Amino acid sequence: EQHAGGQNLQLASQYTQLIGSSLDLEATLRAIQKSLELMLQADLVEICLWEPESEQLVAYRFVGTEGTEQAFEAEKVRYRAGEGYAGLIANNLQPVLEPDLSRHPDLRLSGGRGAEALQALIAIPLVNQNDLLGTMAAGSLTQDAFSSEDLNLMRVLAGPAQVALSNARRFRDEQRRAAELAGLAQLAQGFSSARDPKNLFLRLVQSILPL
Repeated sequence: EQHAGGQNLQLASQYTQLIGSSLDLEATLRAIQKSLELMLQADLVEICLWEPESEQLVAYRFVGTEGTEQAFEAEKVRYRAGEGYAGLIANNLQPVLEPDLSRHPDLRLSGGRGAEALQALIAIPLVNQNDLLGTMAAGSLTQDAFSSEDLNLMRVLAGPAQVALSNARRFRDEQRRAAELAGLAQLAQGFSSARDPKNLFLRLVQSILPL
């Protein structure tokens, strides 16, 4: 039975407020995941973020039994451009709506955790100022689970998701840079205050470990 995606448009305003309420990347991803599961009745949601350094899409999921605290699974699955559904989207920036994954096993999600049992897939690109930010995908254990209305709904949801994820990634990167600068400052202080080579080495190790 196809989902009545149009009915979920009423939740779009609440969705925008929810996913934009935190700058923490994990909290933002969890809010998007929960919203997609609810509005699309998806059995698995996967969000991939493009990593320019490695030219790969890094997958983020929440795994575990529904109704319990699901574990955050990050960076265990990666897709190269052209690999899997995410890599296909990275190449052509076009959405994927596949009602029967048995006909296109190359589009299946990787990494186990029930992904191999999915029968239908819907996925779209996330783009920030014409640059690829990542992909957003929902899978179902039932064939023909998603409709063109669901695809239109995902396009609506993608806008706020792109903004929220961009802000969360920027905040995370700024925190990392701040930690690196603090470590370098501590290291410089150690060089200036430690004259004993053994003590200097210990300060060096202590400064590098948090980085």
